[in-house]
Amino acid sequence: MLQDELDLARGDVLAVEPSAINVSEPVQAHLVWFSEEPASLGSRYELRLAGCHTGATVVKVQALVNVDSLTLAPAGPLVANTICLAEVMLEKPVPLMRYAQSRTLGGFLLVDRVTHETLAAGMVLDPAPRQVFWQNATVGRAERMQRLRQKPSALWLTGLSGAGKTTLANAVESALHAKGFA
Repeated sequence: MLQDELDLARGDVLAVEPSAINVSEPVQAHLVWFSEEPASLGSRYELRLAGCHTGATVVKVQALVNVDSLTLAPAGPLVANTICLAEVMLEKPVPLMRYAQSRTLGGFLLVDRVTHETLAAGMVLDPAPRQVFWQNATVGRAERMQRLRQKPSALWLTGLSGAGKTTLANAVESALHAKGFA
């Protein structure tokens, strides 16, 4: 029995172990394209998953799946009966799990926003593909530390869009500058 009163609506997820569920916008998935019209990268579709509806865009076809050998082939057009590995970007974060863990939170449909035709079925492979990559700098840490006479450090702020990360970062920068650190 729940101890707290909860306000839940259609599409909300209540979980015993919330850490098992990712709330994500970028998704790596296998897509099976049904439509006779080829997929158009960058076009907006509607994603339907376990009662959730949100806008979605197929950002990139990473590879095609050869149905005879189940091997990956170079990316090409996404036409009827084609299976691919793709990156899909959602318009808002939704609860997701890998399809192997949950068919309910790992399987979805892509639907045309005007005709409501089902265009594709998808299986989530990675609900939150890595979006941060190391960038090698032309000026190294040692040179920067010597020039600025400071020990390098970083403050990484994470959170949902609109949560206040930029406001907080600006306040920290102003406080450090006022104390002569930045």
